[in-house]
Amino acid sequence: MREPRTIILVGYYLNILEKERMVSMKTGTKLALFVALFVLIGFPVIFTFISVMSDNWKYLLYSLPGSFTAGFIGLVVTLQHIKKERTIVGR
Repeated sequence: MREPRTIILVGYYLNILEKERMVSMKTGTKLALFVALFVLIGFPVIFTFISVMSDNWKYLLYSLPGSFTAGFIGLVVTLQHIKKERTIVGR
């Protein structure tokens, strides 16, 4: 049988690892939110600039559905994940 001191130390280190994992998840969700918003807003702006410079509006026309689809799905999934994290931390 292990000594109580060893069990307490193992529990302490597991608690530290859990806190580090939660911090990294929060950082990951911030990055995911940034990427989703960049795809949703940034890509159409970039392709608008390209379309204006090249005078070929098909670049913008063909980029909009993909950008909005990918950005919206990424945004919804990220917001659900953030909401899930808040409910876990709130307990």
